[in-house]
Amino acid sequence: MSLSYNKKFSWLNIAPIIGDHILWYNDFVESLFYPASEMVSKPKSFEAWSADAKSDDSVSPEDISRLAAQHQELFTLADKIQNLVKQSAQKPPAELFQNLKQIYEEFIMFMQRLEHDLIMEESGYDTFTGLRNAKYFKGDVLREMDRLERQGRSFCVALARIDRYDALQKSLNAEEVEAYLKLVAELIKLSVRSFDDAYYMQNGEFVLSLKQTGVSGGFSALDRLRKQLEQKSIIMSLGGQETLLTMSCCVSEPISGDDIDQLLKNLRGNLDDNKRETDAILEYYEMSPLQRFIKEESSSRSSMS
Repeated sequence: MSLSYNKKFSWLNIAPIIGDHILWYNDFVESLFYPASEMVSKPKSFEAWSADAKSDDSVSPEDISRLAAQHQELFTLADKIQNLVKQSAQKPPAELFQNLKQIYEEFIMFMQRLEHDLIMEESGYDTFTGLRNAKYFKGDVLREMDRLERQGRSFCVALARIDRYDALQKSLNAEEVEAYLKLVAELIKLSVRSFDDAYYMQNGEFVLSLKQTGVSGGFSALDRLRKQLEQKSIIMSLGGQETLLTMSCCVSEPISGDDIDQLLKNLRGNLDDNKRETDAILEYYEMSPLQRFIKEESSSRSSMS
């Protein structure tokens, strides 16, 4: 479900719609047993909500179109059933009522899922992995850099990458790849402390921001991840051959004045430079401040030449 976060549009807007439609459905079912002279009035909250959602791009157009189609189908069928009952004074055909019930339940479930996703989005978490949303990474790390400068509280950043991710994408469909990403995300959540942050970036890469610790604490977190991977023994099917899912990681302890984008670039570069020489399920490297300085100087000279 695609969301575009906007503070004006909140999950609070969803709850009244769900409530209105639950009340309408209860009244509608009652009317089938005890027909009234007038048709059960339809709630108007969804139309108003969908117009607002379109105007501020809070929900993807595809999701709004899907919900609108379900909503229209629901009330078209409800009108048909009510007219039949009113004319015949008999209960509606079972198949017709079951169709309406299914559409109603799908509509409510979709709205509840959207409500949940917006709650997650507004709380800073990624609805796909359950990790912290990647768009908050830079701001979160800037706050840690500020603590480092003001209070001397060290922290470290680790980049963890699924090995052979390109091959994984080529061998499996999108849903199967997502299942592996979600599984790794769950293991990462088990490996970090409650006050640490973890993010899914892209292309099989995860970033861990480990608070109040240096590189040694980063290695401890990665060792916990290694144990989780070993215990789970995740098997991937690549090109018809089964292989164990492995990861490579790099740890760096930022220093005052570090550029965050450059830090990530260096971590990725360090993983690219270090070729796997063992069959360990998780292999990790340290990037020291001296290594980072040399890499940054080399990159700077290359861009100038």
